[in-house]
Amino acid sequence: MQNLYEFFNKLKSENLYRYFLMNKFYYNYKDILYKKEDTYDVEIVKKYMFNNDFLELILIIFETEDEILEDFDYDDLNLLKSIIEDAYEITRNEIENEHTYKDILKHFKYRVKYSELFKNQKEEIENYDLDLSYDCIRLLEEEINIRYDHNVKPFKSAEEVINKVKNDNPLSDTYILNIYDYESTVILFSLVCNNYFLDIIEYILLEKNMKVKTINNIINILNTSINIYFNNIDSTFERYAIESLDNIKDFNVAKAKELINKLTFKKKCIKKNTKVIKFDYLA
Repeated sequence: MQNLYEFFNKLKSENLYRYFLMNKFYYNYKDILYKKEDTYDVEIVKKYMFNNDFLELILIIFETEDEILEDFDYDDLNLLKSIIEDAYEITRNEIENEHTYKDILKHFKYRVKYSELFKNQKEEIENYDLDLSYDCIRLLEEEINIRYDHNVKPFKSAEEVINKVKNDNPLSDTYILNIYDYESTVILFSLVCNNYFLDIIEYILLEKNMKVKTINNIINILNTSINIYFNNIDSTFERYAIESLDNIKDFNVAKAKELINKLTFKKKCIKKNTKVIKFDYLA
């Protein structure tokens, strides 16, 4: 596999227009990918979609340019995959099944207005490198799965946890804060150092009936958040949290301490069973 420098030098010596296209994508890929929100832009279909140089560039970025690859976010990778995947399927159908372009287009999300573009790219489609395209798709799928597990899934899970904390019954045995303790990764990526969680405690949970163990769990989450904020590491979990969270310095420590005091008072009231039982006596 050639490196990026060799790739661009080779293109420059062979064809300045192709060199210009790949440079344009490499340095301004977001401008090209996101010209339209509803579908691919004409420039993608006409200049990049069935372009073997484009496939080579993607492979080189994956195999030799780690820093550049990190610049592509989850949505970028998914859009790249869909472009290359659809080009692969269109080409494969054309070669193997000899379908008409009209038949092929029925199976894909492109708008009818692009059908003429595809017809005019018959030569590019016939020369499209399916093996190279497949390699790109495979690498993109692997990277997308990694990004999902590390970047997307925790935040999706966090949203679900927040909604359960906010809306479910704290007295239920299935309440999420009665199932997961403060050193769970489920809690880490959703509630630790989370100012919205502080609002939920203040405006919702303090007004609800709760079990003592639930309150203890919440207090532990807040104390852990405070420790992490001040880098007072008491456990492996807190060390892991510091390495995993990026919202630590925004955490409202003063409010967290205030809520710990209120929760502690609420716990004492529960333990003392402050409910007053009144008896009516006949005179």
